[in-house]
Amino acid sequence: MTLTKIEFAPGVHKDFTPLTNEGSFQDGDKIRFRDRMAENIGGWRKALASQVSGVPRAIKTWTTLSGQKTAAIGTSQKLYIFDGIRFHDITPYEESGTLGTDPFSVTSGSPVVTVTDPSHNRSAGDYVNFSGASAVGGITIDGEYSVTAVIDVSTYTVTHGSNATSTATGGGSSVAYNYEISIGRDDATLLYGWGAGVWNQGTWGTPRSSNPVVADLRVWTLDNWGEDLLCMPRGGNLYWWDATNGVGARAQKVAAAPTGEFFVVDGENREVIVFGADGDPLNIQWCDQNDFTDWTPTATNTADERRLLGGSSIVGALVTKGEILIWTDVALHGMQYTYRGDFNYALRKIGMQCGLIGMNAAASHGSTAWWMGNNQNFYVYDGRVRILSCPIRKDVFDNLTALQSDKVFAGVNGAHMEIWWFWQSDSGTENDRYTIYNFGENIWYHGTLERTAWADKEVFDYPLALDASGYLREHEYGKNDDGNALASYVETGEFDLGDGDKLMFLNGIVPDFVQSGTVQITLKARKWPNSEQVTKGPVNVTSSDDYIRPRIRGRQVSLRVGSNEVDASWRIGRLRFDAMPDGSL
Repeated sequence: MTLTKIEFAPGVHKDFTPLTNEGSFQDGDKIRFRDRMAENIGGWRKALASQVSGVPRAIKTWTTLSGQKTAAIGTSQKLYIFDGIRFHDITPYEESGTLGTDPFSVTSGSPVVTVTDPSHNRSAGDYVNFSGASAVGGITIDGEYSVTAVIDVSTYTVTHGSNATSTATGGGSSVAYNYEISIGRDDATLLYGWGAGVWNQGTWGTPRSSNPVVADLRVWTLDNWGEDLLCMPRGGNLYWWDATNGVGARAQKVAAAPTGEFFVVDGENREVIVFGADGDPLNIQWCDQNDFTDWTPTATNTADERRLLGGSSIVGALVTKGEILIWTDVALHGMQYTYRGDFNYALRKIGMQCGLIGMNAAASHGSTAWWMGNNQNFYVYDGRVRILSCPIRKDVFDNLTALQSDKVFAGVNGAHMEIWWFWQSDSGTENDRYTIYNFGENIWYHGTLERTAWADKEVFDYPLALDASGYLREHEYGKNDDGNALASYVETGEFDLGDGDKLMFLNGIVPDFVQSGTVQITLKARKWPNSEQVTKGPVNVTSSDDYIRPRIRGRQVSLRVGSNEVDASWRIGRLRFDAMPDGSL
């Protein structure tokens, strides 16, 4: 027996041929590298059995003055507070009042309720709340409903939980209503209809088939102001949730604040900064110091505004140590507090041709920021802008759905020194893939997982993430997928003997794993780079196995290691192969 130790460099190298990846890993899922060794990632569990409504697009965690661990979650339909026990709906109301006398009409045997409210401004899917109504047709219209259909400017329908027992009109004269802010889109959508595109191009009255307008999906900005929450749906108003009013209180509109695309809180200088303010995609406005309700510049406050030069719109921003980073579609800018009374923020251009692909596609750790660019590169800023060498870059951008780039969500997993990007592939309908950069070891890996928002372990005991169905999960918990087996694997590039001038007979493998449960090994071999692969395995390996004999013959061989059972965990050491020449060309 002649044993050969073959070393594999850490990280996944997807953008090369299997033979070019000799000595490296070419693929993997649900794995990471720690101290240069491959292992399966941590598992997760549901934080709650219930779920939020709509697709989650943002999560922010913080602790109130009373020590309550708190998370805010923004979805395409709602805004929630999570207190560690349950979700509380704090979606802002945009209109409240009393409906006219007998505003409800019902039909016997049907749960459909027609609501009369002149100039209601509701759309299908919007949420409405009623109270104080008397029974009509045997049912009482009370609580929250979703608009089923809009009939005209004065009437719309909702669906009650039971059928009316008679045909009637009623409800009384004291029906109070609260209309929540309109829901947003789950996906970005191309609009080809009348009026889309450039003025005076094409034929009058004909829907456009090219140069469409993109209708954005709903994205939220969430940040804490002390123990309170500030929040903004993209293109909307700034809202404030006061923690002293409790989880039963709704977020309230900050009347004087501008509308905007998003905002940041400069916690060190106690100012809120809104980007894309009042409909200008390059305008930046900030409030008076210590007062997010005062936005009018005067000689005695610090409120002000500036317009950024360069690019067509501001895409995203992050607060880092000592500087606020601002990305446009083409450049990166820095914004720093100057402690001057006349103009307290200074702007500088940091880098060009390094724009951000989506509002949440950047993450920071300390004074360093990483982001997914809109020109098919990943970047880092640590005092200077650099393109990150990424051996899975082509795989990412060849498969990413460009129209849904605002779904890209970057998050930090600080315990493992990782930046995660979740994104939607061309074969998916939501974020179904992830890309990880390990900034501690300067390596990359990837996999498949549906997650739409992420918050690192800063307040709660585990990192928190949400999926498109609205479930909140605690990550790095155990090794399972909500109690089920978490399938994971890593696969090497193809290795050969010498320069591949001889065939190889691989007789066996000496395992070297740190493992719990069963690890599966699969070998794949082929005679030439374009030949069909022959597969042997999977072979089950337990902690008591000293030597396994999958036995395979070929010029080039690759190795796949993984697991697919409950509570399984593994970490690859230094495997040794019993391999010998088996003929030449």
